[in-house]
Amino acid sequence: MRRLLLLAAVVLAACGDRGIEPPVAAAGDSADQVMKGMSFNVTTMGVKVSQVDAESAWVYNARQMNDLKKLKVTFYDKVTGKETSVVTADSGSYNKKDQTLDARGNVVATAANGKVLKSSHLVYDKVQNVIYSDTAYTFTSPDGAGSGASFTADPDFKQIRSQRMGGRAKGKGFVLPGQEDDKPAAKAPAPKPAAKGGGR
Repeated sequence: MRRLLLLAAVVLAACGDRGIEPPVAAAGDSADQVMKGMSFNVTTMGVKVSQVDAESAWVYNARQMNDLKKLKVTFYDKVTGKETSVVTADSGSYNKKDQTLDARGNVVATAANGKVLKSSHLVYDKVQNVIYSDTAYTFTSPDGAGSGASFTADPDFKQIRSQRMGGRAKGKGFVLPGQEDDKPAAKAPAPKPAAKGGGR
């Protein structure tokens, strides 16, 4: 009996020396790489169109997916190479196969011309060269401010199509960002004077 008790004590002591073991992650959920700080360029025909920076990144090779934390995306003009807009977000994911970037949480898009758009979700489709969101957003610009239910825009935010847009006037009036016209608006034709009566 004493031998059995002694053997049990030895086994328990051996188990105790192993400490607390972390749970083993499933193979499909474990990242192939975990990076502190990540930066990569997105190109079209060898021309740099955007740069993605993240505070942390989890790389999944099989899914061709990068999960990103505290990300920043800088867009550039394909001809001049100048910076056109910057998008920041709390987190996001980049799909290498589809070439799409999904940004989530406190998304802020700032264009070089002073336009600022805020939303909780935004998607950049590199193949289609568009940025869109199916969630509510707000914006400010030198010419106006407002909000909408969803939008589709080019990466430079020069052309924005919005659903259920509303806003308040500023200066010369409210203008949806990207729809400005440098030419002055055409004036309505002046009403013709009433014809004089010809009767006696």
